[in-house]
Amino acid sequence: MNSPWAVVVLALLLIRNYSTYAQQYIFDENFSPAVEGQLDNIGGVLAVSIQEDNKILIGGSFSSVQGEPRNGMARLNADGSIDPDFNPGGGFDGAVRVIVLQPAGKILVGGDFKNVDGSPFTCIVRLLGNGQVDTTFSPPVVSTSVATPLRVEALTVQEDGKIVISGIFTHLDGISHVCIGRLMEDGTLDSSFVMKPNNIVLSQASFPNGDLLLAGGFKVIDGVDRFRVAKVSSEGILDPNYNPGTGPDNIVLSVALDSESRALVSGGFVTFDGVSTPGIARILADGTLDSSFLPQVSPAVGVDFALVSELLVQENGKIFIGGLFGGIDGITRNSLARLNDDGTVDETFDPGVGSDDGVNTLTFDHDGNLLVGGYFELFNGVQRLRLARYLRKTAAAVTMVLPNFSDGSFGFSFETETGFVYEVQQCLDLSLNNWETVQLFGGDGNVTTATGLRGDLDKAFFRVQIK
Repeated sequence: MNSPWAVVVLALLLIRNYSTYAQQYIFDENFSPAVEGQLDNIGGVLAVSIQEDNKILIGGSFSSVQGEPRNGMARLNADGSIDPDFNPGGGFDGAVRVIVLQPAGKILVGGDFKNVDGSPFTCIVRLLGNGQVDTTFSPPVVSTSVATPLRVEALTVQEDGKIVISGIFTHLDGISHVCIGRLMEDGTLDSSFVMKPNNIVLSQASFPNGDLLLAGGFKVIDGVDRFRVAKVSSEGILDPNYNPGTGPDNIVLSVALDSESRALVSGGFVTFDGVSTPGIARILADGTLDSSFLPQVSPAVGVDFALVSELLVQENGKIFIGGLFGGIDGITRNSLARLNDDGTVDETFDPGVGSDDGVNTLTFDHDGNLLVGGYFELFNGVQRLRLARYLRKTAAAVTMVLPNFSDGSFGFSFETETGFVYEVQQCLDLSLNNWETVQLFGGDGNVTTATGLRGDLDKAFFRVQIK
């Protein structure tokens, strides 16, 4: 070996400058807004949206927050306390299921309701920043001619300000629009947007070019077979080249796009185009199943099938999922989990005992914290009435201390933080970038020592990757 201390110096440089952005999510012990009561047979938080000032809008089927009457909707401060400046009066007489923010603090709301603060609004309304009804927005009467629930489940504001609405309905202002339609900026019906799915449309996602991904319970759109997933243009024209085959074998509840515009779909299905992928699947650019992403989500105890009701994709490609399930690929995860980009469970995110009931909505606030809403009363073993939060924690860069070289091996110590995993990696040739994990440590807030690293080489490079 030319100089053992060359190894030490190179290791020091790499360790100091690597993985400064590693993140973990820690259960927030201090965030506990009490969301209680019910507008239907079970109360829950079904929608969360974050305003520019980081205040938290929540919607659902509840009737009070921290003892204050709030039928279906409320606004919280960042610390979880109720914001008295947002007061929708008598509120909603049915569940709020989707909240979309618009410019000037205006708030689009969809759900099961028929009245808002005593005024007739069926399933869609717009509020002002103080919670009062925006009377300049005139949405259509949403109705159904069949014996089904009546609701708006999804809203997408397009680039020109028009609003695509979907859910469970058959008519808008008395005109046939089965489960999907479009409104003008002022809320009036856009008669130029006509699609004909044969069943419910429960979720939407918008591609960068304005195309829409639709999902739900339909099997046909405009006379063409499209089993529960379809791609259409911004004007509602079906994309003939996006074909999911036989698609999911049961209902799809949520859709999302990753950074590569691959579609993620989740719901109550077991297979996609005949392939086992219970609860969640990923779709390639042509609509076919991505066979490299096949997590096996298992049912919760006492439930016949796994239900994944919500998806949230991070910038790093990892995917938070919520619903009513008991595990993934044999690893216990009660209704909340995070997946790696390949569909495997990200074991660095461990929600502990998880939720005692279903998770319905997942949202990041502007600090990157994770908001979790649903029907639960206990989360991670402590009382959390229908809303919980995980704080995003960013690990500091690793600083190596006490490097040593003796008896033919190299070693060093470094400080760790609780909740993070530290991989000591070795590379023999930087031009090949072939880093190999040689030791693994769980952070506990103390100094950890890596010993026995190879010192019998002409040169070697070491780094610590934080996950």
